[in-house]
Amino acid sequence: MVVSRLLGRFARERRGSALVEGAVLAPVLMTVIFGVLEFSYAYFQQQLIASGIRDAARYISRNTNTSGDPCASASWASAKNLATTGLVSGGTARVSGWTAANVTVTCNAVANTNSYLGGFNGNIYVVAVTTTFTVNTFGSMGFLQKTIPAITVTHRERMIGAG
Repeated sequence: MVVSRLLGRFARERRGSALVEGAVLAPVLMTVIFGVLEFSYAYFQQQLIASGIRDAARYISRNTNTSGDPCASASWASAKNLATTGLVSGGTARVSGWTAANVTVTCNAVANTNSYLGGFNGNIYVVAVTTTFTVNTFGSMGFLQKTIPAITVTHRERMIGAG
């Protein structure tokens, strides 16, 4: 009887109810907030990497070399620096930990036997710049024992030379 009276009195008490509700909702709210921050930061890094890869592919496709071979690798090191730092000569990385060693450049000749281009029969050269990089996160992915995502970006450009 004494216990039921105490429980009834406790159930009718209104003081401290906001504290209890806050204690219940705080972990859920913090998880959502940190999840949004984590996703936003990873998306921002993906955008920086995609922009760098696109810049490198455009740089190579517009570059002229003196060897006569459109796929000569003379400008590839500069393009890798451009992708990762934003500068041909190198500098501070766009994304922490992303280096020129993470960037791969390939050039392929595609046979053109199509007469729609004014009778041009030869090779069209296509450069592809690719990277796979594991993003640096705030750490909540590791805390939740989830695998950290890897970003893979490829951009292809047709070689057109200086214009």
